[in-house]
Amino acid sequence: MRYAVSKMPTEPGQQRSPTDTDRRIARRIRERRLSLNLRQEDLAKALDITQRQFQKYETGINRISAARLVNCARALNVHVSWFYQGEADTTKMAARLSDEESALIDRYRSLSGRSRKALLDIALVLDREVKRSRRD
Repeated sequence: MRYAVSKMPTEPGQQRSPTDTDRRIARRIRERRLSLNLRQEDLAKALDITQRQFQKYETGINRISAARLVNCARALNVHVSWFYQGEADTTKMAARLSDEESALIDRYRSLSGRSRKALLDIALVLDREVKRSRRD
């Protein structure tokens, strides 16, 4: 059985052009950075790259490597799968999440341990109240 192989660079240092997926990931990086009120300089510093390089990633001019994307996810406090939401090949969990659910998870991840516990406690109380009201 033969598999289709995408054209890979043949010369050392040669790069492939960004794809639609690369550009979508770039938009998601920008979206998340702005939602956290971070400057490009802040995220570039966290990733140990220049602001210019980060700008190229965020605008989709340069493709971002898998390792850099993992670091970017950590810096933005999201799971790597978050960048792929909306893609046909998303993970099952990411594909099932609504925008509201994703927003809630993003906010939860940005909280400290005590705040996370408090939010979970609130959710459990709400859940009990909903279940109680359904029985009545």
